[in-house]
Amino acid sequence: VLATYEDQKIVMILDNARIHHAKLIQPFLNEHKDRLTLVFLPPYSPNLNAVERVWGLLKKSVIANRFHATREEIKASILSFLILVASCVLANTHIDTSEENWIYGNMHQWNIHSAFADINAIAVTRDKVFALSNHSLFAVDKQSEEIVYYNRLTGLNGAVISTIGYNPTLNLLLVCYENGHLDIINSHDEVYNIPDLYLKQTTYSKIVNSIYMHEHTAYLAMDFGIIELDMKRREIKDTYIIGQDAKEVNVKHITIMGDRIYAVSPQLLYSASLSDPLSDYAYWQTQALPTGKEVSAFCAYDELLYMVRDSVLCSYRDSKWQKHTTSYKVNGLCPTDQHLFILPKN
Repeated sequence: VLATYEDQKIVMILDNARIHHAKLIQPFLNEHKDRLTLVFLPPYSPNLNAVERVWGLLKKSVIANRFHATREEIKASILSFLILVASCVLANTHIDTSEENWIYGNMHQWNIHSAFADINAIAVTRDKVFALSNHSLFAVDKQSEEIVYYNRLTGLNGAVISTIGYNPTLNLLLVCYENGHLDIINSHDEVYNIPDLYLKQTTYSKIVNSIYMHEHTAYLAMDFGIIELDMKRREIKDTYIIGQDAKEVNVKHITIMGDRIYAVSPQLLYSASLSDPLSDYAYWQTQALPTGKEVSAFCAYDELLYMVRDSVLCSYRDSKWQKHTTSYKVNGLCPTDQHLFILPKN
């Protein structure tokens, strides 16, 4: 500071942290006492220190009444909050003079200015279009075109979102986090948390690879199998370990065609009748996939199964896979009632 403001007198306002009164810095202060003056805030007066409002909001929105199983989760929550604060500006300069808002600031005074350059997932509901970008969630109102941002301050229960899915039957949005937390958001933006997967002790990743909605159920493709989530009752109904001899399977995508459910792993296609006890691995049949590495998309359309493997479109009929030649690399698939949209890369 002395070097930056050369030949100027400086007054620095500090709180009463011990390091600010350390004996180690006294010789330095005596040497520069003609140019540098320290003014200490009165003790126990956080209202005079603006940063205390940030720490108060941090405690209320991230720490208080929230369970963190490990230190790493506490660090992740705090880091997510600090990133949010760094991307915010005050909506106006007026602060409520009530004690709570004077100390902590009112969270409704904050505007969020996040960067949403890369859209990773989209979910179209009756009233809004939700989008996931850089693990953050926002929505555009179809009528007013207003943009709404969702985060811990608006009631979400996680920081890093892995994927989202929309249930048209119940008009509910499912939000999945990398730590296993699951949130359900209704049309009134009310958030209901399902912590079962988050609290489950497992060595496998809790990241949801993809979501398939069917009636009241959300089928979650996991690194260890399939989770059946009852969206109406807001509870995990069952877990399917579908590998031979009840071994875990890295399920990437799920779809339903007719009365059968299909699941894709990096090596095999699994299928079973919806009327069978799906938690029993013996009812699941397997079929080899075309050679390749990445399965980036999988869906059912017009009584056929379609898959994108290593940017190549493949279809499945009569127990055989057929590769389709395109003039471009395929990135994804989007089935509708009338059409199957093939999404090219870039």
